[in-house]
Amino acid sequence: CLYVVRGDLILDPAVTIQFGTDAGLNVSNTGSLQVLGTEQDQVLLTGEDKIPGSWRGVFFHSNDLKNKIDHATIEYAGGEAFNSNDDKGAVIAYADTHLELTNTTLINSETYGFNANYGGDELHLENNTITACAAPMYISAAYASTIYGGSYIGNDLDAIVAERGFVVGDHTWAKLDVPFHFPSGMDVLAGGNLTIAPGVIMMFGQ
Repeated sequence: CLYVVRGDLILDPAVTIQFGTDAGLNVSNTGSLQVLGTEQDQVLLTGEDKIPGSWRGVFFHSNDLKNKIDHATIEYAGGEAFNSNDDKGAVIAYADTHLELTNTTLINSETYGFNANYGGDELHLENNTITACAAPMYISAAYASTIYGGSYIGNDLDAIVAERGFVVGDHTWAKLDVPFHFPSGMDVLAGGNLTIAPGVIMMFGQ
């Protein structure tokens, strides 16, 4: 069962939501989601069954500037896909989505912790912990510069998986505690300016 958010949904500090088998939260293009936990009172989104993939996770298809997840834990998600494109992950940003994901733990996802592999997204990903997932992130290469700090170790694959994408404009890739993994390469287009900070590890596919 997918619960569709068509208006403005706010989750206050210390709220817990438990999702049934294969359930998920879908933030539509007319809706927004604000998860407003604090360091002392985090928001918890969890599955009824405490096993990886027991529920789908949170899917954003909204460019509302209010979209924000802060000081939350999202666990046991990443199960069934949200759409025919087979998009899976604890948190998914679809095309043309705005999202701030900060100070949040994504843990025990059956697939990815975070998934953003479409164009047009405006993302800010800072100080998150993603662990015990298949891989911490599956993103377009253009979004690698939106990641600041955090911890991404303890997964089946300890790497930020970056599918081939077009890098345009000014981008700086900061050092993380895992490599950026490019299975099929990347493209810096004419006019693009890519700066790779000291200590960054880039791992390329065959």
